[in-house]
Amino acid sequence: MIVSFEELSPNSKIWVFKGQRAFDLNEKEETKKYLEEFMASWLSHGSKVRGGFKFYEDQFLLIGAESEGGPPSGCSTDGLVHFIQDLSKKIGINLLDNGSIFFKDGDSFKRAEFQKISEFIQNGELKENTLVLNSQVTQKKDLDERLIVEAINYLGPQYF
Repeated sequence: MIVSFEELSPNSKIWVFKGQRAFDLNEKEETKKYLEEFMASWLSHGSKVRGGFKFYEDQFLLIGAESEGGPPSGCSTDGLVHFIQDLSKKIGINLLDNGSIFFKDGDSFKRAEFQKISEFIQNGELKENTLVLNSQVTQKKDLDERLIVEAINYLGPQYF
């Protein structure tokens, strides 16, 4: 069952999917349509999942979920990941980029592969206080304080 993202409880499970680039208007509309279809039949432990989503900075997709049977896990999470894999192919944006960090560069986000982070640090693009997207947030209540953090808190002091 789809609900507005804002209606989800603070303890809702959250997934942060990182687009390698921003969504255009058509891609956002197409994504909304596919998400609504998926969430209409999403189950966890036999109970309907209350799911919501929102775009963040037009480049990232936040999905939240809760159900009477407890937080979605196992097969319901696998179903979401398979859905996101299919969605990525349909819209042409990889949303499962786990090998990169996304950091604020002016008004947009820039992508850096983890293997090349030291290059970004050496050339001054990525500094201790550079704001980065923390895709490890797992509960809605943590979004305001932990979705965007300083690079030193995300990567650790050993990088700087």
